[in-house]
Amino acid sequence: MEFFDRIKARGGSAPSTAKNTDALWTTPWAYRDEEGTYFGYNEQVWLYRSLPVNPMEWEDPSTRLALGQQLSTLLGEIGSTSTVPVGGIRSLSNNREIHILSVTWEEPASPPEGTPPDLADFQRACLGYASPKKALFIGVRLRPTGGNNSNSGILDQARRVATKVLLEDVPDRAAYRNDRELVASMCSRAGGRLLSQIERNQLESWFNNGRGPDTTIVENSTSIDVQAFETYEMSAVMRFNNPIMHAPDAQWVLEAASHSNGPKVVSVRAELEPASLTRNRARRSQRRPGAGLEGAAETPTLAPARL
Repeated sequence: MEFFDRIKARGGSAPSTAKNTDALWTTPWAYRDEEGTYFGYNEQVWLYRSLPVNPMEWEDPSTRLALGQQLSTLLGEIGSTSTVPVGGIRSLSNNREIHILSVTWEEPASPPEGTPPDLADFQRACLGYASPKKALFIGVRLRPTGGNNSNSGILDQARRVATKVLLEDVPDRAAYRNDRELVASMCSRAGGRLLSQIERNQLESWFNNGRGPDTTIVENSTSIDVQAFETYEMSAVMRFNNPIMHAPDAQWVLEAASHSNGPKVVSVRAELEPASLTRNRARRSQRRPGAGLEGAAETPTLAPARL
């Protein structure tokens, strides 16, 4: 989860202490497993996967569309698990929450995998510079399944209280197993895979080049200062004016990434609704101006009177 969202979710600034126990929270999440599942202090559970990164800046539009189709299909699959609003009331819907994160960093250049040992040793002696690396992550908020029995809910609550008193609180992973397997299979079909150790470091600590989340951070209005490393400036896009963004004409992320001083991190958070609802809303937005013009054309006008 993104740094500011994680801080906001737990109501403090990193690092902080629990008021009732004075325990130090050194990470913005309560628990993390090897499968890429993060359990937050706010009881949210997210699954993260690493997606393929393709060179797009120098490709023609048709190739860009083909490369982006895989991600579009994945988002469509995830959006299909959202529920349709009851009676058209949007607040009664249950949309999937996602997080798409692109991180760019630099590390010493190294020979590609599979290079013969002798050639690799020669290349290491020549590669005395840093090369850019990029990773693309997708996070999906998971939903618990089963265990809706009221008695089991009371027992679960009592168990959580007891384990917290004993300082042995471990999240209930079984409640999210089915949904995690479903989302993981969707990501796998789009080329998603488990994060490597380097990718995990960048996901958790993009603000200090993967050095770890336990660091002092000063929050400013438009930037953050990370413990004597550097200052990160931020900009936010809250909404889009166009109801439909046709690729590759409206490539605002690609334009930002292709800038001579492009961002090190691009973070997009959104809710995915069923595709049928989105299409219907787009059709209505397109029909509305046309209906207005037709109505204006059909309205009779009075001719000026002659004296």
